[in-house]
Amino acid sequence: MSERLQNLCKISEFASLCGVTKHTLYHYDEIGLLRPCVIQENGYRYYTMEQYSIFSIISILKKLGHPWKKLRNI
Repeated sequence: MSERLQNLCKISEFASLCGVTKHTLYHYDEIGLLRPCVIQENGYRYYTMEQYSIFSIISILKKLGHPWKKLRNI
């Protein structure tokens, strides 16, 4: 594994950290809400710990009823 990928979370690890399923993260990527930092040629997706902060903000705003279409602009 390259040194760069050692500092990233695999999608399953990131989903667990965020308390959501991988499907949720795939959906967020599909709608442009939260894209992985790295997508390798084999399709493996990686996220940074900084993205956890972004996910947390998205989660809070979503719970407050903020429309996801507006969340893409944060």
